[in-house]
Amino acid sequence: MPEHLCRPAVNLFRLTLHPEGLAAHTATFDQWARQMLAQLVRLADTSADPRLDALLDEVSAYPNVAEVVRDHPDRVRHPGRRVGGRAGHRGVLPGRRRHRGPPAIPLSDSS
Repeated sequence: MPEHLCRPAVNLFRLTLHPEGLAAHTATFDQWARQMLAQLVRLADTSADPRLDALLDEVSAYPNVAEVVRDHPDRVRHPGRRVGGRAGHRGVLPGRRRHRGPPAIPLSDSS
């Protein structure tokens, strides 16, 4: 495994989807990549963490993953978003819903 994929903290999405990682040794890579992308999309959609969006953009740009998305655009989906599929786009369609939790309610000192 390349060193840049094995540095702490190891990221499972990078390790399994990167062309120099486990992707090269995965016989059912197309199926595995679709499953991993769907999971990453779900995580990004339910989190307020911009690092997950950046990770999704990164792994979607890997040539082997981009090929899977191009070959199976209808199978790489999540409600409100489709990975890939539009020329000139960075891999994720806009307009997805995000759950950021309930709005903050300020507490006042008055009783």
